[in-house]
Amino acid sequence: MLAAVASPAHAITINEFSHGLSTGANPFNIAAGTDGNVWFTDDGSTPAVGRITSTGTITEYTTGLAAGSSPYYLAVGSDVWFTDPEAGAIGRITSSGTITEYTTGLSSESAPEDIVAGSGGDVWFTDPGGEAVGRITSDGTITEYTAGLNPGSEPTGLVAGPDGNLWFIDSGSQPAIGRITPAGAITEYTAGLNPDSQPTDLVAGPDGNLWFTDSGSPPAIGRVSPAGVITEFSSTGEYSLGLSPYSQPYDIVAGPDGNLWFTDIGSPAAIGRITPGGMVTEYTTGLNQGSEPTDLVAGPDGNVWFTDGGSAPAIGKITPAGVITEYTAGLNSGSAPYEIVSAPEGNLWFLDNGATPAIGKVQLPPVVTTGAASLVTTTSETVSGTANPLGAATTTTFHYGTTTALGSTATATPLAATGTAQPVTATLSGLPRDTTIYYQLTATNTSGTTSGATRTFTTGATTGSRSHVRTIKAKLYNQRITLTIPPLDACAAKTLSATLTSTRIPKSRAPKLRFKNAAFYIGKVSKRDHKRTLRHLPANLTLSLGDLRSGLHTLAVVVSYSRSRHKKTVTKTLKASLRVC
Repeated sequence: MLAAVASPAHAITINEFSHGLSTGANPFNIAAGTDGNVWFTDDGSTPAVGRITSTGTITEYTTGLAAGSSPYYLAVGSDVWFTDPEAGAIGRITSSGTITEYTTGLSSESAPEDIVAGSGGDVWFTDPGGEAVGRITSDGTITEYTAGLNPGSEPTGLVAGPDGNLWFIDSGSQPAIGRITPAGAITEYTAGLNPDSQPTDLVAGPDGNLWFTDSGSPPAIGRVSPAGVITEFSSTGEYSLGLSPYSQPYDIVAGPDGNLWFTDIGSPAAIGRITPGGMVTEYTTGLNQGSEPTDLVAGPDGNVWFTDGGSAPAIGKITPAGVITEYTAGLNSGSAPYEIVSAPEGNLWFLDNGATPAIGKVQLPPVVTTGAASLVTTTSETVSGTANPLGAATTTTFHYGTTTALGSTATATPLAATGTAQPVTATLSGLPRDTTIYYQLTATNTSGTTSGATRTFTTGATTGSRSHVRTIKAKLYNQRITLTIPPLDACAAKTLSATLTSTRIPKSRAPKLRFKNAAFYIGKVSKRDHKRTLRHLPANLTLSLGDLRSGLHTLAVVVSYSRSRHKKTVTKTLKASLRVC
């Protein structure tokens, strides 16, 4: 039973790394790689593609870049790909740092910008210089597509759509939202855009549509369906739902709460949210004075994080409820953070192109969920939960007691520095019988402590307490069979406790049976799923569930008897559902 939700600690740790950047560095774009590292482009005085490890070691690579190169945007596939508009090239860098640039297939006017990994190993890019959208295969073969683009086209803002196509913004002389199929067929959509539209950023939404920011007049947040139907939600007109008249929507991201979130660098600066239905809310409380929020990312902690490069530079967080907190401790003096990504190991990484160029890391406190409890005895209980360390070694503890004040602790298994949720269990012993126990999972790493919800369970009064067990009964000839297991709403973590009895029915005239054995199975009655065999009754036993996936399973107990007069074996099967954590 869910009783209360504890407020997590809001501490974070920010570190900035500069050692390894070249003199005159200008980090431009950043992406999380599949190799566990974070990659970035540097279009400073010594153009390079760089890599930073989870511990902050920076390496920049220049060999293979063309003269006059200026690496720009990144896309992560099996390798890391990048655009190089100054050299008119598409580049690839392997995990070992080998760079190859490709130009064959690009026009002499080409200046590729945005780039994204597509299906089948292909990578797609926009080329506003060559007025084209292009594709490069894994072997470096480039094809550019122009048919279907408006005259004076400037395609940018490329994203992979939920419909299997690629979508882009056309910020040329006829602003549009464009779609290109994997076969290269381009369609541009303009109906529904405001007359002075200036689409800025594009993202795939959680509702199957594409969403974009529009800093034109009037400013708007736009939605385009896979069929190309555009709706704009503006500060004026039919859909006047929350944008100020002086808004300048900039970046947009799909949030972990099912809404779209955007930065607004207008007056006043704000972080905005728009629901899939088009309801806009802007939030300003909590932003520093002179704030200029730019880039956004959905964080692994269920919040949205952003960079603020204004007069009081910061890394900011906004909760799904709209509560903003900005953090400055750990930033370099004169910092200018502006791009931020979430890496698989659980950290957030950002670029700082301020007085001391750097790559920054935001270490978050762990994410914790308190799980269910499962019966061990009338005075002990196994409690469970999950904790995501978010990239830092984490300790876990269950706090418990007979009131919401808790008071007692049970240490659980320490967790390594990973970026995925890990199961956590502990056994609470010496509990009072027939009592409501409150418990809560807490996890701590170098960035703080987070507690999950407080939950409850009730200990049993006796071994067969009706409040915390269920019984499955059956009759076979002169025997009454009773199986006692935890209730279905209890979640068994690693083991399942069960009691089996078979007693003679008094004065029964049915054939007399003699117990032979009882076999316990999880799932189908087969040798593969066989768990335990009993030779004597009554019996209390513990079944191991360590190899079972979480969710519902079927427990089958086959009880075998001999009929002495006929020398035959008869069986009775009892079945019950059980829930594994």
